[in-house]
Amino acid sequence: MIGLHVWSELPVGQVSVRAGAMMAGADMFTLTIRGLGGHGAQPQFAVDAVVIAAQIVNALQTLASRETAPAAPIVITLGSVHGGTAANIVAGEVVIQGTLRTLDPALRTHVVRRIAELAEGIATAMRGHCEFKLESAAPPVINDRPVAAMVADAARGVVGEGAVVAFEPLMVGEDFAYFLQARPGCFFLLGGAPEGPRVGHHTPEFRIDERCLSIGFRVMTAAVLRLLQD
Repeated sequence: MIGLHVWSELPVGQVSVRAGAMMAGADMFTLTIRGLGGHGAQPQFAVDAVVIAAQIVNALQTLASRETAPAAPIVITLGSVHGGTAANIVAGEVVIQGTLRTLDPALRTHVVRRIAELAEGIATAMRGHCEFKLESAAPPVINDRPVAAMVADAARGVVGEGAVVAFEPLMVGEDFAYFLQARPGCFFLLGGAPEGPRVGHHTPEFRIDERCLSIGFRVMTAAVLRLLQD
């Protein structure tokens, strides 16, 4: 199996191939924090889910900075926090949604357990309750070393020796990983950076230089022909 991803941080004409782990496993999680709603002027009769959520948000930052080796690749991002209905009402429920990215399955298992322990423990200590839900989006992308070497060699025949570059593992996720669990293969990056300021993936401003598409087609074709020959 061979796949590619257009990458806006590489210039057109470059291809990046990495053997072994190249992209992180991606997990999504939801924390539903329940307290007791009440009047904003009478907080003593309520259990403020917003305050509980704030403590949980801060505590989760310590998992990467204080419970993980400094060189271990890990990302915990809380991308959504929703709660409350009005300025003068103590919120009875807050929902936090986040993502966890790891390359090491053992580290993933540890951090998933600690997210649940921290969130549930803090909520209980503050007279509330927290429900933890985990959804796995994709395992790490692990390229087969012989296939990756073959793809890199095929790419050199298309873009030239100096245009095939290495890169450090990325903490983004990709469901092509499931194919690589079933069959040896390689997933590589195709340079497609447009002219002008940097544009990030998954943003409204995202765009590519479409000249890269023909390069990707040629690299894929060359790699497939090499596979058929082997």
